[in-house]
Amino acid sequence: MALVLAPVAHQRAAAQAPRYRATALVAGSFSWGLDISEAGHVVGAFYAPGPHIHGFQSQDGRTIDLGEGLRLATAINGADQIVGQPAVIRRDGTFVDLGIAGEWTQAYSLNDSGQVVGTYYPPGFVSQSGFGRAFLWQNGVTTDLGSLDGSESVATSINASGQIVGFAFTASGVYHAFLWEHGVMTDLGTLGGADTLSAAYAINDVGQVVGFAETFSTQCFPGGIPRSELHAVLWDHGTVRDLQAIRCHSTVAYDINNVGQIVGAIDRPLLYIDGITVNGGPGTAFLYTNGGMTDLGIFVPHGLSIATAINDLGQIAASGDDGAYRLDPVDPASDAACATPDPFVALGGGLCLNGGWLPPGLAPPPPPLPVPVTPPPASSCATPDPFVALGGGTCYNGGWLPPGISAPAPPSATPPSSPPPSPDASCARPDPFVALGGGTCSNGGWFPPGVLAPATPPASAPAPPTGACSTPDPFATIPGLVGLCVNGGWIPIIRGS
Repeated sequence: MALVLAPVAHQRAAAQAPRYRATALVAGSFSWGLDISEAGHVVGAFYAPGPHIHGFQSQDGRTIDLGEGLRLATAINGADQIVGQPAVIRRDGTFVDLGIAGEWTQAYSLNDSGQVVGTYYPPGFVSQSGFGRAFLWQNGVTTDLGSLDGSESVATSINASGQIVGFAFTASGVYHAFLWEHGVMTDLGTLGGADTLSAAYAINDVGQVVGFAETFSTQCFPGGIPRSELHAVLWDHGTVRDLQAIRCHSTVAYDINNVGQIVGAIDRPLLYIDGITVNGGPGTAFLYTNGGMTDLGIFVPHGLSIATAINDLGQIAASGDDGAYRLDPVDPASDAACATPDPFVALGGGLCLNGGWLPPGLAPPPPPLPVPVTPPPASSCATPDPFVALGGGTCYNGGWLPPGISAPAPPSATPPSSPPPSPDASCARPDPFVALGGGTCSNGGWFPPGVLAPATPPASAPAPPTGACSTPDPFATIPGLVGLCVNGGWIPIIRGS
């Protein structure tokens, strides 16, 4: 099962909590998932060869390189319209300049009506803090949203009703979270204390706002000296709810969906690239629901340092040392497809996939660097791709291969020197690939349709450890795979995971 953050930061304890399947979106460490649509399409940024920062859009198992025309893709709406930096909007594959006058512009959010918010430097504006002025763009008209008696402001999110949140400077020179509606900017306040900070990063369609507020604590520094802490905060129609730090480790909330689920990060330093906060280093991504914070880092091998967006289906855009990921909730009912109990309960809970258990933290391999979408070749597969949630399979000889497994090379025109091994009937379990056209039984294990059974290893080859499995690992000779002996049977996993 998923693990919940204990009172001491980064200490993990088993608990009943949501579980997620992680899908890598972009190869390489330097990529960030920044937003996710209700259809599960993720946008963000990555370092392309050069290096150059490019925006990307990931959908339906493919990742699209948006090029330098949209160097940072920060938000996507239900119509797959995308905004970011520079301040353009991508509609139907075409970039449209918003035409906002000024030296520098950055769009952070848009709604399904096509209203866009962000920050810009108006003509003649001289920034004192590097933030600029908040703006609303709609139907070709740009509106400066003003500030809280200060000079600078940033609009970070807009909901379906046109309510806008962000942060703006006050007359005392600190910034506070704001709500803007009907032409009026309202200070949402802080958790108290003189000259403390706050910022709002997201608003959902029912008007709930999340972000952070600064407070001071004497419990986390030797000698009782007050120390600044950031606490994730929920502003809910006039009330301010402190979601708390985790024992001297700051928390920041980045998004909230319409059912009240909140995502964010614990103990993550801020890093700015072209004016936008992205993954900045060590930290832990969290999901806040039902009054508790769930550590999302357990679902990928090297953890997740920030979760930036969540849709109403509970799908999450997150990032870590391995790059950008999409997290998809796992239905507990899916475990019923596995005939044996979960052997990984003591490790946090496994994942039931295709009738077998995968260890916790196992993620599919990332796809190649993003390329423009091209129409898929005509296939001979009569059934839908069963691996869509893992990034998409490959249709081969009427059957689907899992992601990360290449189709076997076509046979040579020269007859092989020795006949291939013949399938046998030594499999004790039923064929799990019947719905995909039928698997092949070899060496006591089942192979997916289209995957050739491995040749019998030479007699001199050392026998792999089998543990409780009575047969050798049938996946040892398949490139990219290795077997995992669980409950007397072999489960294929991706080599190196």
